[in-house]
Amino acid sequence: MTNENGTEVLINVIDSDYREKNKIFAFFILPIIITLFFIQGLRAYAPGIYIGIFHVVFQDPGWIFSLMVLFTVILLILPVFSNALCSHFGEEKIYFTSIIVIAASRLIMAFHLISILETIFAGIIVGFYGIFLSIFIKNLIKNPLNINDKSKIGIISFSILIAFLIDALLRTIGLTSDISLITWSLLPNFWYFIQYLWLIIQIPLSILSVYFSRSTNHLIFKGIDLKEKDKSIADKRNFWIIIAFGLGMFFFLSFNMFLYPNAIVEFATVNFATRISYNVINPIFICSLTFSVLYILFFKEKYILKKELIIIYNAIFLISLILLLFVAGIMPSSCYIISIVMTVSLTFMFIDLHVLLVNIGIKNTKYVKLKSISNIISIGFLFYLLFVFLFDFTTDHAFTIEAFRGLGSILTLICGISLGLISILAIYQINKTTGGK
Repeated sequence: MTNENGTEVLINVIDSDYREKNKIFAFFILPIIITLFFIQGLRAYAPGIYIGIFHVVFQDPGWIFSLMVLFTVILLILPVFSNALCSHFGEEKIYFTSIIVIAASRLIMAFHLISILETIFAGIIVGFYGIFLSIFIKNLIKNPLNINDKSKIGIISFSILIAFLIDALLRTIGLTSDISLITWSLLPNFWYFIQYLWLIIQIPLSILSVYFSRSTNHLIFKGIDLKEKDKSIADKRNFWIIIAFGLGMFFFLSFNMFLYPNAIVEFATVNFATRISYNVINPIFICSLTFSVLYILFFKEKYILKKELIIIYNAIFLISLILLLFVAGIMPSSCYIISIVMTVSLTFMFIDLHVLLVNIGIKNTKYVKLKSISNIISIGFLFYLLFVFLFDFTTDHAFTIEAFRGLGSILTLICGISLGLISILAIYQINKTTGGK
């Protein structure tokens, strides 16, 4: 019997409702693996598309291939067509196909092709992940599990955070597609060796993701088939665009600032003597991410989604961000403390992600709407890419637009404020939709 008073704890839900091995694979292991592929793909995509654009502009000899990279932006709007594709071919086929495409593309990337081809395959991963996640959220919400809808979204948040944590650990030892955060892995010969060593892990991961999908599809698609409704009160107010913007801000802060790369080191460094080491920051970040996972797993949902706590969390996050952007660089004595506080505060950024995901799911419980879910994810990707370019224009000395010069800190602060405000608004809408339950 579902618990609607907010006293459920996700760890108890997992223990009581997911003891079957196939359920663990369908609702946890598979989303974690596919999200891990997505994280590695999105991390490689933005730098590649940025370089590709300027190769086109300056007529590089390989400009035709660079133009192909630019066209991969179209892949980011691929999730918008999820509903049409599913209506024509069936949700199960599109879901399974998206997993095959993601797994195959990530495997191809592991062979370290030339950067242009790697960027194209990274874009394919991002686009098809949007389709995968849209279908997964919709069918998880309508699945007749013995838990309430907020706990169902908690399953998604938990899987995504675990994937982030695994990727952070892998980056620390230098096994993923970018340079490790640990100094000894920067030795070129050793680094190239361990990159190909990752193939030993990537090949079985890709195979297992396809196998798990095929063997557990019946668990994902066992819900009551509810009809789509194109217009609801929430959609008329276009609140989904605001949620999409918040999702884009999370992607920007995660993949362009704090995770890939870690700008805490840059902003907190006054000179070489005060330089903050990645070897210090990254383990703290891993601890923060671990706490986020435990918070989602062990705290009651009524506390996780309590608006007063969300306001306090975001206030702490914004204060830390202001100190990092505007104080750490001019106060050498405080840069270590500020950088550590900022790293710990990233916990709240991941809680904001959970709030946004709950809002996406809760607003679609009456009419399970694949269309609106996929729109939010796709538009979120586009907002992310837009702010990546805006930020690059403020920092890349080779191609800086004069009007943007020196505005990187301001742009980052705007993104942080936007994410916080949208998360607070999302909490109010969740409470309004559920009646505070």
